[in-house]
Amino acid sequence: MLAAMSGVESQLMSHIGISMNTGLRREQLPRLADVLEARVSRKAVERVRAAVHP
Repeated sequence: MLAAMSGVESQLMSHIGISMNTGLRREQLPRLADVLEARVSRKAVERVRAAVHP
């Protein structure tokens, strides 16, 4: 999970973009943030949000 790792933000942005090109919908991203916050960390959520809205 790239969101859980620091220093790989550009890869995270690329993977989110690729995911959206293959079917992930923007309205699904808040659910991703919920899962990351519950199971990983708040910092992971912040990385995903920054990757989605650079």
